[in-house]
Amino acid sequence: MIKISSQKWILAILSFILGVVTLLWWHYNSQTINGVLYPLLFSFICAYLLNQPVKRLEHRVGNRNNAVIIVFSLTIVTILLVLFITLPVLINDLTRMVTGLPHQMQEFQVAIDKINQLASKISPEYSNLSHTILQKATEYWQTLVWDIFIKLTSDFENLLKKLTIIIYVPILIFFILKDFEKLKKAIKINLPRSKTAKISYLKRRLNTIFFGWIKGQIIICSIIVVLIYLGLIFIGLEQKLFLALFSGFTNLIPYFGPIIGLLPAVATAFSQDSSMVFKVILLYTLTQQIESNIISPKIFGDRVGLSPAWILIALIVGGKVGGILGLILAVPLAGIIKAVLEYFGGRKIRYISEEELL
Repeated sequence: MIKISSQKWILAILSFILGVVTLLWWHYNSQTINGVLYPLLFSFICAYLLNQPVKRLEHRVGNRNNAVIIVFSLTIVTILLVLFITLPVLINDLTRMVTGLPHQMQEFQVAIDKINQLASKISPEYSNLSHTILQKATEYWQTLVWDIFIKLTSDFENLLKKLTIIIYVPILIFFILKDFEKLKKAIKINLPRSKTAKISYLKRRLNTIFFGWIKGQIIICSIIVVLIYLGLIFIGLEQKLFLALFSGFTNLIPYFGPIIGLLPAVATAFSQDSSMVFKVILLYTLTQQIESNIISPKIFGDRVGLSPAWILIALIVGGKVGGILGLILAVPLAGIIKAVLEYFGGRKIRYISEEELL
């Protein structure tokens, strides 16, 4: 059995308390902090993801600045090309979805009436229950779609702020990427040499958890989007691009994401042709089974090392503190906290040579 010194336990407990206090302070000052922190965090993550192709290209061109310019330019051109192709279709899908809401409401009302008639035959007390459930679901879907449309087309002041972020975030990514290796060397120089191997192990562990999670999620969500889009084309459902992208995005949220992504597809299928509902549910179920049983195990394995109970707790805390972004980052951040606590708690680690550091 491993002995854990009292000093390390005290340090671990103090770190936990500091983390809780930081989260509470962040929660009550979230509007100002998020406006600054999220763009910085996003820029750093993007710079990290682009650093590997930059390093590979640097060996060929012999100059990091040229490699950064080439990779950065190709990335921007690719993003603009994707937006140029998909944005008109996406806007058209959203417009048709919003304008089709009255028809969807009529279809839902007919379904509610039929279910009420059936429920009243079984038991009178169930008639109002079914009406309430479906009405709430209808109102939620209507509010969700309408809010998305309004936020995309109004609030000019907020739009200007977002445009400002869109302009300065790529610039920030460029300069972080340009000096990324210098930053790593500066950190390495200031590390205590006696702790080099241990810190190297911790760095590799955190790197595997957090950035491995991000890279894996990008791959998985892209596969989900393609599978759902092709499946919806085969079924013949409208608004397929929006529904596929929405499913890919919500898949970032463990457990609940696939269900959230399914709801608008079912609503659209129901309003277009009720016979499509079963096909849509079958498509999403098969896609989810492929993702959870084949794709995710191959990409992730057990990198985070959290039990389902801790994942649910992390999702609750992350959603409360950080909203949608909190839900997305809750699991890797919880894995990082676990790894840090294990490190300070005295868990045995393997030693790595100093040359492997950073």
